[in-house]
Amino acid sequence: MPRWLIVLVLLVPVLAIVWIVVATRGYGPGAKLRADSVADPACRSALVAGLDKLRVDLGLGIDVIPADAGALAATGALDKSYVRDGVRHTASFGLDGYGGDMCSLRMWSVKEETPGATHKRSGAFGHVAVDACRCDP
Repeated sequence: MPRWLIVLVLLVPVLAIVWIVVATRGYGPGAKLRADSVADPACRSALVAGLDKLRVDLGLGIDVIPADAGALAATGALDKSYVRDGVRHTASFGLDGYGGDMCSLRMWSVKEETPGATHKRSGAFGHVAVDACRCDP
């Protein structure tokens, strides 16, 4: 077999993997709250309300507590887990910036764990505008 064919057979899968990694990198939300929004109680209330709206709209079994706003304020991301029908579900939330310094809260990843199997999906599962907060993209 010609050497160029061997190189092509080996190179195509490697290039495909590199393209997939580069194309999907950064899919998750990456915005952070501005310092004035971190200290604003109205922003924290809006974050809790946004999480609760996503919980209801998407039928999630998570408990939304005020401390969740603190985690979002500190890192811009939050993972919440719950168990339903013997499956452990983990929903990942994050902040997106849009329209300059506006913020939205987006559920972008779901992980389902059962004994012996783990499935993770990424996508735009739902979002809600958080008008009381300001983000740096």
